[in-house]
Amino acid sequence: MSEPDSTVLDRLKRAAVPAAGVAIFAAALFVLRQALHEHHYADIARAIRSIPPVCVLAAVGLTALNYLVLSTFDLLALRPRAWALAISFRTSS
Repeated sequence: MSEPDSTVLDRLKRAAVPAAGVAIFAAALFVLRQALHEHHYADIARAIRSIPPVCVLAAVGLTALNYLVLSTFDLLALRPRAWALAISFRTSS
């Protein structure tokens, strides 16, 4: 291939990944629209309002606890690497 053709091909390759992402997102929106077509906004809002506040608070609290646990696992995994690279653990967190 000549030089200009390879440049065009490289540009097309770089554009293919974002274009595929947009296409997948559009397909997901289409599927979501079809799945929610038979439901009305008022029904969904009423169902959400019927959830007891205690359950919402429990869900938020457990989600925060989950992120704390995941962050702790990350810190424990990074600790030996910090020593191996002679980086202080305090500066890596």
